[in-house]
Amino acid sequence: LERTFGLESNIAGLNANRWSMFVPAFATHVCLGAPYGWSAISSALTRENGLVASSASDWALDLATYPMSMMIAAGGISAAVFGKWTMKVGVRKAMACGGIMFGAGFGVSALGVMNHNLPLLYAGNLLCGLGYG
Repeated sequence: LERTFGLESNIAGLNANRWSMFVPAFATHVCLGAPYGWSAISSALTRENGLVASSASDWALDLATYPMSMMIAAGGISAAVFGKWTMKVGVRKAMACGGIMFGAGFGVSALGVMNHNLPLLYAGNLLCGLGYG
């Protein structure tokens, strides 16, 4: 495990192939673009209960668009706070921890949408932001 996620894994070996890094790099960049997809679903959240038009119990558009801003802000703050930790433990270990937090944040956000619970949605997006950074 230390061989895969430790500091030694940051340096390419003699037989390293640059194409072997294509899939991880592509997956990383897809994840980095995920917060920007929030704008595509925020308008749908404003009519979650009223399918065609908003109902009285639906969230307002400004409340549904805050999670993207919160995720981007938390990502920037966590990158600044945990940057030295990343250099200490290694890039792969930091990316694995970030990926777990990012995925868990999406799960918490999904629970917030499912239960129509705005604070839970915000908490999930903050957790996503910490993993994003």
